[in-house]
Amino acid sequence: MEELAYQFLLQSGYPRPSLITDLSILPNLPQTDGNGTAPSIVVVDPDSAESLAVIKVIQANDTVGFDQHALATGQFASQVGGDAVQAFVIRVDFAASEEAQQVQFFRVWPGDQRLQLTAKTFPDLDTLKISHKLSRTNAQNSDSDGISNRVRAIGRASASRRVDQPPPNGLLVGLYLPAALLGFLLLIDCIVDFITGAGLVSGAQGGLAVGIALLLTVPAAIRYYVFVSKSPN
Repeated sequence: MEELAYQFLLQSGYPRPSLITDLSILPNLPQTDGNGTAPSIVVVDPDSAESLAVIKVIQANDTVGFDQHALATGQFASQVGGDAVQAFVIRVDFAASEEAQQVQFFRVWPGDQRLQLTAKTFPDLDTLKISHKLSRTNAQNSDSDGISNRVRAIGRASASRRVDQPPPNGLLVGLYLPAALLGFLLLIDCIVDFITGAGLVSGAQGGLAVGIALLLTVPAAIRYYVFVSKSPN
């Protein structure tokens, strides 16, 4: 029965190196439960040795049942390569009166639908290679889009945190510290002048101190205004 499917694949143009019936030689394959649901043939790319398809050959009166074989074969393919590896079930019924019923082909993965094929529509090796590459490309594009979306989301969140945060302490210190120091100096000058009759700061020195305070305060005020203008209303 499995030999029949093997010969069909050879006649369909599959080279012998692409048809693996001894699964033990393939690395990192899922473990089977040993109840007969293990794949019959794994199709690989003879150039890259990447798995392309998983095939299970069953008899029409198989006691395990078509649905269970289809589920197990699809799961096996999914674990091997996700949506990039297709899964097929070939059901053989030698007792069928019609030739089309004697050998039936079903694609059971990817997807949950059982798609019945014919000997003519069963994919050849090149079709499996192209499907495999397209699936890999779509998966990579999806991953790239997901990463880009996450990066943009992080950027928006960071920008939101930047505009929502209070003004830096340096701006506030630059605004109030010169005036505070000037006020403190004037207070000391008034106290000394009251006690001794002679202040510490002359008129010229006082004017100079006020000018210095303005020179220190104005740039800080400008930076504070720019920061506030960029914040959301």
